[in-house]
Amino acid sequence: MGGLHHDVVAERYEQRPTIITSNLDFEEWGEAFQNKLLGAATIDRLRHGAYRLVLNGKSYRSPRLAESACESVA
Repeated sequence: MGGLHHDVVAERYEQRPTIITSNLDFEEWGEAFQNKLLGAATIDRLRHGAYRLVLNGKSYRSPRLAESACESVA
């Protein structure tokens, strides 16, 4: 993540709805940016007026699919 992500978020900030999905906990997002200042600015824009949905529970992904993907990589 970096400048391009910040540019998209900054352009849409308070103008358009934006949906972001991630498998990182929100506290880990800062580590995803090489430029910490730019990362903090991007996260601030995303969090301002945001709704946060956290989905917990068993994955709907098929275990067979995950196993076959590992076999094809090996």
